[in-house]
Amino acid sequence: MLRALVLNADYSFINITTSFNAFCLIYDQKADLLKAYDDKFYNSQYLKIPVPAIIVMKRYVKTNRKSRVTSASTRNIILRDKFVCAYCGKSVTLKTGTKDHIVPQSKSGKTVLSNLITACRPCNSRKDDKSLAESGMKLLYQPRELSTSERLSCLVKTCSSRERSTWIDWLKENNITLW
Repeated sequence: MLRALVLNADYSFINITTSFNAFCLIYDQKADLLKAYDDKFYNSQYLKIPVPAIIVMKRYVKTNRKSRVTSASTRNIILRDKFVCAYCGKSVTLKTGTKDHIVPQSKSGKTVLSNLITACRPCNSRKDDKSLAESGMKLLYQPRELSTSERLSCLVKTCSSRERSTWIDWLKENNITLW
């Protein structure tokens, strides 16, 4: 089943839901249709209704969804760092990669994107609870905040390519950024 991107009244991201739930929000006059999937319809005896791809709420809905997408989760860190260990350059997966604090938490290091890096398990164990200077290790790249496209990638990683391309194309056409 296809899913729909739900935008708030100010066009910020709220949620991803099923297209049927999006249709129900439109039917209940709580949302407006912005984009439908090409050649996909809900059919009844008398009607042919386009399947919603992107909807916008008619009234502003207060949420705290932004923090989930910009969080310092292991998944977001590995995705940002393109599945490469910052210490040795080896490829990692979501299962084999870890996040490592550059300044360890025991030394007042914070769990924020600018202090976290992707590390393979051997490198993370070798660095342990030491600073970079103490461990003698060097970073191959510097940590940074997630870009808008990386945030969207984190968000839609589980969506089909058809959904993703429909959403991204429409957002680009309309010069809309979700954050």
